[in-house]
Amino acid sequence: MTDRVRNLILVLLLLIPIISANFGYHEIVSIITRWKTHEQERFANQKLGEIAVHNDISQHLSVYCATFKDKLTNLLNHYSDRSPESLPIPDLAVRSFNSPFPRHELWVFAWPSEKAIASLLFTNTSFSGRRPVEMVFNHILAESRNVSQKDHEARRNEKVLQKIFGRGSIGKVIANNQRGIATPVIYKQTPSYLVWDYTRNASGKAFGYFLLVQRNQDLQKSAFALSAEKTGIGNEHAGGFISIFSQTGDHYFPERLTRSVVWQNWRRNIGTVINNRDEWEKNGFPWGMKLGKYKLYTRILRQDPHVAFIILPDLSQTGFPGWLKTLNYLAVALIFLLLLRGLMLDIWPFAAIGSRFLAAFLLATTLPVALFMTSATAYVYERYNADENQIEEALTSCLLNFDAGKEYLENSYKTAFSRLMSDQKIKTLLDEKGIAAADAIFARVNEMTSAGSDKVPISGIALYDMTGDSRFHIQGSIAEDDFVAMASFYGQSFTTNLRNFVKKQEPELALPEQIRNEKYLAAMQSFRRSNEGLEYEVERFRNRVIKTSVGRGHLEYIYDFISIGGKNRFTLMLAWLNSDINQIVLRQNALKLGLSSPHIQITGFQHSAAGVESILDTDRSISREQHQQYAQIAKSAFSVKSGMIKSLLSGRSVVAYASRNFDNTVLIAATDHDQKNSAHTLRLLSFAGLGIFGFTVLVFSGLATYVRVVRPLKRVKLSLDQIDKGNFPQITTSERKDEIGLLNNEFATMIKGLEERQRLASMLSDQALSALSASSDGTMLRSEALNGVVLISDIRDFTTMCEKYEPKLVTRLLNIHFAEMAAVITGYNGKIYKFIGDAIEAVFIDEPGSSQSAAL
Repeated sequence: MTDRVRNLILVLLLLIPIISANFGYHEIVSIITRWKTHEQERFANQKLGEIAVHNDISQHLSVYCATFKDKLTNLLNHYSDRSPESLPIPDLAVRSFNSPFPRHELWVFAWPSEKAIASLLFTNTSFSGRRPVEMVFNHILAESRNVSQKDHEARRNEKVLQKIFGRGSIGKVIANNQRGIATPVIYKQTPSYLVWDYTRNASGKAFGYFLLVQRNQDLQKSAFALSAEKTGIGNEHAGGFISIFSQTGDHYFPERLTRSVVWQNWRRNIGTVINNRDEWEKNGFPWGMKLGKYKLYTRILRQDPHVAFIILPDLSQTGFPGWLKTLNYLAVALIFLLLLRGLMLDIWPFAAIGSRFLAAFLLATTLPVALFMTSATAYVYERYNADENQIEEALTSCLLNFDAGKEYLENSYKTAFSRLMSDQKIKTLLDEKGIAAADAIFARVNEMTSAGSDKVPISGIALYDMTGDSRFHIQGSIAEDDFVAMASFYGQSFTTNLRNFVKKQEPELALPEQIRNEKYLAAMQSFRRSNEGLEYEVERFRNRVIKTSVGRGHLEYIYDFISIGGKNRFTLMLAWLNSDINQIVLRQNALKLGLSSPHIQITGFQHSAAGVESILDTDRSISREQHQQYAQIAKSAFSVKSGMIKSLLSGRSVVAYASRNFDNTVLIAATDHDQKNSAHTLRLLSFAGLGIFGFTVLVFSGLATYVRVVRPLKRVKLSLDQIDKGNFPQITTSERKDEIGLLNNEFATMIKGLEERQRLASMLSDQALSALSASSDGTMLRSEALNGVVLISDIRDFTTMCEKYEPKLVTRLLNIHFAEMAAVITGYNGKIYKFIGDAIEAVFIDEPGSSQSAAL
């Protein structure tokens, strides 16, 4: 390989650092981008979940009304000494229900004390019937507060209520079950939504309201606009709603999204499900689909022919940044110029050994350094996110313990019920007195369920005999009417199943006539499935926990037949409100978690008609801002039936769990990143220290190699340059046993030999040196015949002079003599042949073609 090729390869190898830098940058950015995209998808999922929860107009009405009620409460508390007429109710109403809230009619009522009646304070409608509206509100208020009314007044108010809000409106239902909830009514012969509520302060002053929204307007558009406003769509991020069946039903926030060419082309291509069914079936709903410089995320809405979407920036790497491209161009241009100069002018870089060593060292270290930085960055980033996943798994485990606690409590109910069914005292009381012993049996049930370590709260107890006669016991927070209605309804099936069971076991027994309630029998027919009735469904779950709806909540119950002397004669049912045991389980588990893991924050939210409400006492470590953020995450979690939603807030991991055992409940666990950040910082410092140590080792190795290899070679080169100038540098011998030490010692020996030859040459004439140089092998001299004149000079009385003067003086005078004679002889082209003591023998050779004789 020629030197030209070697130089060419060396210059081309300069591309290795450039390639390594680009590779490392690409890998690092790819890792970071992948995790950022993951976080973006998580954010999109959370935001779309919030939109999915807020797409119901009735819920928006309830939420806005709840906010309006809070504002009325603040007015009562802060201005209790002022008359209601002097308060800014109109301005408050306008600010509370401004656009995009739909067109509405609002009545605000006030009453100064509990015994007074409410009067209309403000309305934004032209409805002329002031007195009827006041009568209806006072009627509903009395029903809600269980204030007795005269029969004729109650019937009159009920008729007025049905005249204004439709015949299907029932005052007791609206008052007790629909407070703060958007209730469908008929107003002015138009389907509408009605929301009512009231608030009062400690002194008894109160405000109340009716809000009515007619449904003959585009409420869907209003719902979408309110959803976008609530979730920040249109302000923070672009988004909206795509109609599945019609392209004219799309809603965009902001509106300028419709001017996007990329969006218009995509929307035109995707079409509707009816016209482009194959495309929808093939690709499904877009998730993370690229639209220019953005990504599209979508989610189907429940019971709505629209798809919610959000548009976020595309985080994927589209190329190298400008500064890196500039460095690449400059580096490649420099290498190209070096190649061009070398090929054309044969001037190559790195000609010196020092520069060659530096280039080789950089080439050898660039790739390992790039790989170290890439792998270190990847490890640190992956480990950081792995720690985040580990934290989320720990939070998930904590939340699942709540469901386990609920299941444990339900098992406790089963255990308690089994003890009741085998209790001999209960059987004795039934055998002696029958259903007349109900009060004693209820006392015994309460005694057994409240004793021991596994206490279970009971909301209602029902006892039935074979005739269908029943006794009920109600306690706790359940409404008596609700429990009696539920127990009477299911009691029909319990009794029927008991009688059928007795017929099979005791066919000879004459059963007494069964009591039947025609109202409940008609309702039972609506529960018929296929050829099987409600009795079959109830029997399937005997001695198992059954859940049913009661009022605005859920009730769980368990029932079975009581055997007297081995013969079934009675039915016992235990019932408990789901909300009661939910509170017990939630508080107990929150307390346990607080003791075992104080660094974890726990809170819970329940989805009601008024929106999202907190169901746990707020942890003191949870700030108001954090509580609001958790509420937003809970709203997103309500969009999934059951599962986890994981989010990242500023320096905090949050996991929201849509519980499968707690109805309409989202539990949230959160913890800060202090420990994770400390571990992350420690890893960063460790890798930084390792990098500094490795860099130090590289530099030290390079310097050591330079000192041990390059510097001795450069010293040899410098010495050669000095010898070329006629100088003989002093080089010390080396004790090294390697090739560099051997080279140094041999070079030092060579310099000494040259120096000795130089001293020897000074004792010979130039002609002698020429003759020696002209010899064929350097050891044998050739004889040569020449024509010329020989000059022999001698110092007169040299012996006497030596005897007379000091040797130093004689030597100095002799040297002066030789120098002067040599100058004269060589000045006339003479050649000194030899020095003989004080004599000089010189030869003047006749040169061929010379016009002057040597003798002259």
